[in-house]
Amino acid sequence: MISRPEIQAFLGTYQEGAEKFPVHLQLHPGVDPSSIFLTGSSGSGKSTAGQCMAIQFAKQRTPLLALDLGHTLSPDHICPPLSSEFEALAIRHDLYAESVPTDILNIGCSDTLDTAYGLCQIIGQNNRFGPAQIASLTAEVKTIVERREICPHIFPSILKALKSSTSANVRMLGNRLEPLLQHDVFERRQNGSSSLPISPHIHIFDVSSYPDTIRTTLAELLLYDWFRSARALQIPIVIMVDEVQNLRLGRGTVLNRIITEGRKFSIGSMLISQSLKGFAPDEQLALSQ
Repeated sequence: MISRPEIQAFLGTYQEGAEKFPVHLQLHPGVDPSSIFLTGSSGSGKSTAGQCMAIQFAKQRTPLLALDLGHTLSPDHICPPLSSEFEALAIRHDLYAESVPTDILNIGCSDTLDTAYGLCQIIGQNNRFGPAQIASLTAEVKTIVERREICPHIFPSILKALKSSTSANVRMLGNRLEPLLQHDVFERRQNGSSSLPISPHIHIFDVSSYPDTIRTTLAELLLYDWFRSARALQIPIVIMVDEVQNLRLGRGTVLNRIITEGRKFSIGSMLISQSLKGFAPDEQLALSQ
């Protein structure tokens, strides 16, 4: 049974003439379309509003998982009046310095081919691979999924398989992906546990130290892992992404699925960007939901 708590968040004040009125947002995860899009020009207070709401979600015992794409959630970028309260609730993971546990190779309801394909679609599309290259990559990664019990370090295992392949084309893919796969970012979680952070905190996953393409790939893989795990556990969570314009959210992407399907699984989202102008029409359609 999914717990469906009511979440009340104070957004700020609305002024009309000399009168000021408090503005609150009420959400029922799994019932309301619990996705929030904050937009406004630089310096208008978007990030501060997001930080304030993150605190309120965590205090109401709803885990908030945040992607830090550009140091916007580093300690020195937290609004000073919120800083002590925010840091008391924050659990930080620097993916440049540490591996994080993942369910990304665990099959769940999918077979090994589906699991490998989901992973390779994200890696391949972010590296501009064609369908044939993604298919070749999927075939190699499928062997890693099948041997996941003895491959706890996922990226190095994939890189080793690619570079030791008998196919020259596959070895070439390994060379192209080496800047990504040389980093030991994801570690297979231990059996009986979950990689999804479900304690009532602000869980911050910092990928801001990586180059752009690697940062985007890692962010989308994290979202993919969280979405699959949250669907299985059916525990209310909120996913926060500042500077969301740097990620893909068109049809078929994991972020699009979180926005459009998350409600069914009590998955909320809080997305922050300066403007709608940089988004393609299908991305704007997703955001309109």
